[in-house]
Amino acid sequence: MPNKLIGFLAQLGALLSAEQEPIGPDYARQDETVKELVDWSTSKGGFFHPHVQIRRWNLSDPTSYFGAFLNGPVKKDDLLMRIPGDIKLQLHTDFWTNSSIVDEVVCELAWLLKHEYDNGTKSIYKPYIDYIKTQSKHQIPVMWSTKGKKLLEKVQVDIDLRDLNADEDSGSHFHNWIDQWYGSEDCLYDTETDQELEKWFLAMAQQRGYDYALIPIYDMLNHDPGNVNTITRPSIYDTNGFGVYALRDMEAGEELLYDYYDCPDCKRCETCGSSSSYWGTPEMLRDFGFVEAHPHKYHFYEGELSVTLIIDKDRDDGSYKVSCTNKCPSTKEIERHYNKLLPLLEKDILPLSETLPSDEYFMIKMYYDTLVTDFKQYLDHPESAIVTRVKYDTPPDKTTFEATTTVRTSTAGKGADL
Repeated sequence: MPNKLIGFLAQLGALLSAEQEPIGPDYARQDETVKELVDWSTSKGGFFHPHVQIRRWNLSDPTSYFGAFLNGPVKKDDLLMRIPGDIKLQLHTDFWTNSSIVDEVVCELAWLLKHEYDNGTKSIYKPYIDYIKTQSKHQIPVMWSTKGKKLLEKVQVDIDLRDLNADEDSGSHFHNWIDQWYGSEDCLYDTETDQELEKWFLAMAQQRGYDYALIPIYDMLNHDPGNVNTITRPSIYDTNGFGVYALRDMEAGEELLYDYYDCPDCKRCETCGSSSSYWGTPEMLRDFGFVEAHPHKYHFYEGELSVTLIIDKDRDDGSYKVSCTNKCPSTKEIERHYNKLLPLLEKDILPLSETLPSDEYFMIKMYYDTLVTDFKQYLDHPESAIVTRVKYDTPPDKTTFEATTTVRTSTAGKGADL
């Protein structure tokens, strides 16, 4: 999946030109490879609606992110693009009967990517490999500088994350999961190759992969959980390919978006229909390298009970809404995290503003501001939370929500735009 940040990357593009930034991607070559990708997809039977463009967000900024945008109106259920099966790098033809734990899948997918990378001009996926080669080697925290990793670990304070298999883990896997999970296994390292390059294959498989597959073009659609406007059918794992359809009427200038939490066909645990039950804003930063747009999610465990704190922000009036699943986390726990965060800005973050790679500093500062703002919203108005009790049922490919909801009018006020 792509490393894109809805609404914020225009600022990031400017920061990337700072003096301390090492030599970055070849943006002109990126433009060329994207055009080659589109042509390749079309030659294999792919389709793009006449009003759909794969391009940069800001046409006048050669560093802005890529996505799929409309240059004219479309109607609900219109076919926006068709992704042909022949361009997908896929481990299995049948996702549902070949399930495995996620870290094994990431390893297998990384080696598939490495194999095609090593094939060079002989690879049948050469247009995609050429595109991958233009991507920064440092998009997600696991590939960041040592200083960046250490600062991110401080900002994370003692908030637990879920590991790639949705298990709670209080270790440093936020930024060091490759060494922790793959360093002692067969996946790494091949002593005859560059270890940093192998780590990059793993990072790309985690960031751009859809469990068992890498899907060119589709992996350029961006994440916005509050503004989903596309749907796929049939399965993204269908060997014949799949279509991307409009979920509603849309106008020129809109970007095609979907929700990474509801990754099509994903099955990462036996009772989860959506990864949002264990995957939140911190995990999104770990796996994709960005701080997502609202709503923000944070997962906590109270004994055996998993609880989720959700902070949403109205995009029109800027007001906040606080909600929780099962129950709200203890205000004492959130206050403890909040109080540990407050001194970090002056003590640890700002002093590195001139020496840390600018993209890392930008993202860490944004993540810090997000945590502080979200936790303050909850602590200021814990009584305003909407509490939903969620019960997951089997079979594994179906999730049943049995909800009892208590609704109170939110009194949370406006806050700073993040």
